[in-house]
Amino acid sequence: MLSLYRFSLFAVLCIAVPATNLCAQQPGEFLQNAINELSQIKNCEYVLNGKDSAPFDTTNFVYSYVEKFQGYRNLEDSVVGYTYKRFLNDTTLVTQVYDGKFVADFNWSKKEVILKDVIIKPEERFVLHAAFYLQVQTLLEYFLYPGRGHQQILWQNSDEGEVDIEKEVHRYKVTADNDSILQIDLQFNSHRIEVQGNLIVVQGRKGYANSTYTVWFDKKSLLPYKLYRKQEHHASIVEIVKSQIGKSNMNPIDALAEIPQNFSIKNERISKPTINIGDEAPELGLRKLDGREFPLQGVSEKVILIDFTSISCGPCHLSLSRLKKIQNEFVDKGFSVISIEVYRNDKDAISKYLKKNSIEYPYLLPDINLLEQYGVQGVPFFVLLDENRIVRSVFTGFSEKNMESIRNKVEELVSD
Repeated sequence: MLSLYRFSLFAVLCIAVPATNLCAQQPGEFLQNAINELSQIKNCEYVLNGKDSAPFDTTNFVYSYVEKFQGYRNLEDSVVGYTYKRFLNDTTLVTQVYDGKFVADFNWSKKEVILKDVIIKPEERFVLHAAFYLQVQTLLEYFLYPGRGHQQILWQNSDEGEVDIEKEVHRYKVTADNDSILQIDLQFNSHRIEVQGNLIVVQGRKGYANSTYTVWFDKKSLLPYKLYRKQEHHASIVEIVKSQIGKSNMNPIDALAEIPQNFSIKNERISKPTINIGDEAPELGLRKLDGREFPLQGVSEKVILIDFTSISCGPCHLSLSRLKKIQNEFVDKGFSVISIEVYRNDKDAISKYLKKNSIEYPYLLPDINLLEQYGVQGVPFFVLLDENRIVRSVFTGFSEKNMESIRNKVEELVSD
C-alpha cells in the first residue's frame, strides 16, 4: 500500500570532478544557483524532442516524438505545479489542457474531447503532465535537500523503510564542463525515483537498481535544456529545441474555453472507484498474442489471479519471480495467473518479453474498456477471483507484503 509524505535527509558526495570545475570548490553550488533560477520561472513555452527506449533495452531508443508545451506556474497545485496546454508536435492543435479544475483530452480526427473533473491525488500523477523546468527543479531539490522546498515524497510499490534512504549516499559527477555547457550525472543509490511535477516518487526496496539522471545546463542562463533518465527497465531523453520563459504570474488557461464549438464532449472523472470485493468479475473478452479470443468463462481453473501489468513497468518485472512461484505451487490445485498488458500493444516486444522471462501462463493484449471496468489506475494491479468469478481480494502495487498476502489468499481459496 502507499505511504505518503515521508521526508528524510541524506549526504551528498561529489566524485570524479576535475579540479577546475565549479563543483570541486563548492559541491552543489552550481545546482543551487540553477534551482534559484528555475524557481523564478512563472510561465514557459517550449518545443522538445523526446525519445523512449524499448522495455528492458535501455540502449535501444525506438520511440520518438515532438511536443509543444505552454504552461503557467500554479503554486496552489501541490502535485502538478502548473496549468498548461500541450500541442500536437509543433503545431497549434491542442492535445491536452489542464487548468487545475479540469483536464481536457482532444481527439481532432473524431472532433471529440474527453473532459475530466480532476481530483488531484499524488497517486494519480501519471494522468497529467510534468513541465520540463519544474521537473528538473524538483529533481535537483530532492538531490540536494530531500524533503525541503516544494517537493512532496510518495512511497510506491514498497513498504516504507525497506530501504533506509537516510543512510544512502547520492553521487554526482561532472562529465562535461566548458565555457557554455555543464553536464552533470546524478545517481540515486539502492532505490528508484521518478519525478512528476512537485512529486518525487520513491520506489525503494531491496533489489531495485540505481536511478541515474543526466542534466545538461546552459551555463550563461543557468537553465537546463536536456534531461536523460535511466532506470533498470527503461530510459528516456528529452531536449528543449525552442523555449521562451517569463517571470510574471499570469494564469489565463481555461480548459472549457479551449473546446471548439463543433466538438462533442464526454465527461469523466480522473478518480474512479476500483472494483470492489464481492463484485462479479467483468468478462475479459480479450485476445492472446496469436489473435485467439480468451473469454473468462472459458477458464477451467478454480481460482484466478488477474495481473494487470506492463512490459515497461519495473515493479511489474520485479513481481514476476513471485508470481511464477505462486503459479507453480498451486497450479495442480486449480489455480492460474492471467496477465493483462495495460500500456503496450507491440506484439513483437511482448513476445520477446514472455520468452526472456519464461512466462507460460496466459498474457493478453490491452483493452481500455476493460481497464475502466476493473478500475485500473496503475500497475501492477491484482484481482483475485474465486470459482464463482467473484472478486475476493484486490491488491495495488508490488511489495513483498502484497505478494505474501496474495499467496496466502490463493492457498485459502484453492483449499475451500
